Amino acid sequence: MTAGQFADIVAEMRAAQKSYFRTRSQKSLEKSKELEKAVDNIIARREAMQKEKQLSLFEETKE
Repeated sequence: MTAGQFADIVAEMRAAQKSYFRTRSQKSLEKSKELEKAVDNIIARREAMQKEKQLSLFEETKE
C-alpha cells in the first residue's frame, strides 16, 4: 500500500466521521467504524512488519 492509498482511506474515514457527527445516522456510524477498523488494521500490520525487521536485524548482529 502506498502512502497515497493510505491517505485516501484516512480521508474517507474522516469524511464518514464528519457525516456521522452531522447526521447521527446509524449508516454513517457503521461506515465510520468500518473505515476506522481498516485504518487500525493497516497500522497494526505496519507495526508488526517494523518489529519483525528490527528483530531480524538484531538476530543477524548476534552471530
